[in-house]
Amino acid sequence: MSHWNLRVIRRKFIHADGEEELSYGIYETFYNDKNEVVGFSEEPDGVMSETAEGLKEVLQWYAKALEQPILEYDMKLASRDELNAELVALDVAIDDIDDFDDIDNIDKPSG
Repeated sequence: MSHWNLRVIRRKFIHADGEEELSYGIYETFYNDKNEVVGFSEEPDGVMSETAEGLKEVLQWYAKALEQPILEYDMKLASRDELNAELVALDVAIDDIDDFDDIDNIDKPSG
């Protein structure tokens, strides 16, 4: 089944003058059932939660992300077709997944 986690991603920016700048951030990263990366958030994730306990949990996810190999922002991604098929079976559109709570519920179909 598809899943997600937080990962450190290195992103290269090239300025108009040709100067390169590297940036590292923690991004929501999505996988298919073969554990292949199929996508990640456009921008780095921010640290926030609705409760102090929730914030502690998010910070633990960040710590886990720092233990994983760094991904490249412009890496070749696996096909999203398989992930989309799984989401269709769960009646979830990939565009409807926009926060941690929605992602947590992908593996737990309602009803």
